[in-house]
Amino acid sequence: MVHCLRCETLIAVGHQSLKNRWRQVVAVTLLCRFESIVEMRALFRPACSFVQLIVGVCPDRRGAEHQQQNKQTTHWGLLSAGRYSPGVSVDLSSYECRWRMKSHAIDTACIHLCRISGLMDTMHAMRIPSDHPLLLRIVDDLAANGWSQQNIFLPEALTLELAQECRKRAAEGELEPAAVGKGPAQEIREGIRGDRIQWLEPGQVECCDSYLELMDSLRQALNRGLFLGLEDYESHFALYPPGARYLRHVDRFRDDDKRMVSAVLYLNNAWLPEHGGQLRMYLKDDLAYDVQPTGGCLVVFLSGDIPHEVMPATRDRLSLTGWFRRRGNELFQ
Repeated sequence: MVHCLRCETLIAVGHQSLKNRWRQVVAVTLLCRFESIVEMRALFRPACSFVQLIVGVCPDRRGAEHQQQNKQTTHWGLLSAGRYSPGVSVDLSSYECRWRMKSHAIDTACIHLCRISGLMDTMHAMRIPSDHPLLLRIVDDLAANGWSQQNIFLPEALTLELAQECRKRAAEGELEPAAVGKGPAQEIREGIRGDRIQWLEPGQVECCDSYLELMDSLRQALNRGLFLGLEDYESHFALYPPGARYLRHVDRFRDDDKRMVSAVLYLNNAWLPEHGGQLRMYLKDDLAYDVQPTGGCLVVFLSGDIPHEVMPATRDRLSLTGWFRRRGNELFQ
């Protein structure tokens, strides 16, 4: 059932069952032209637990101007698949990404992937196909430059859930001072590295499992596009208290080449440049490039090729830091 506000327009709901179960679609089809952008609310029961909700909006030129004035920078990609409870009430609004189409009923329609408010309240898992455009963009960036920055990689709701989980574990004393070095040579040296960490394990909490499943899709994309032979992904929460930093380093150990690709997801809400805490990467010719640790931003880079450091911040700085690993060179075993 679909209810359209402020517009008397006939709307039909169709279900298209595709071979790939991750791409089963609940399609909202408009059967006549809109005169302007309208808001829509949908109440639906998916045929299976995995659905993709698409809202079609058919604006005229005024609608296109309205979209340009109200363009949102949030990326739609990771909202396109998820697991929902039956009978979920969904608040829809248009997204930046638009697909053009023509039909006998619609001269030139904009098909917008919808923004779903409160979506993560009902999400139990998040997986997107490894050939998703967002993941392919990361692969292309790594091939061309050795690093990739996606400013809005996760929906805000999931980012907040992960941040809350990190703070909860910190409050319960589960985060421990991070060490530098490897094996017997490990030692805690807060002057070099001042964060507190806890490793993620599958099955601990739903939001973490959603993140791990998403990163597994990225692992598959990296293997398909770059032939890296990545076998697993390890990740931990990291909390830098005010003033803490991590001096310049590379992520691959000298005697262990398993770590191939590093991935850092930031969990900091309402982060401002004056808060500090930038990730400073040293690129070609030792050129320094700073990444603001804003919530939802993902940075991916080749572990052994890009030196980097974490600058001090004036407030707690939260992230999920991880590494895609291969089997490793036999000489290092």
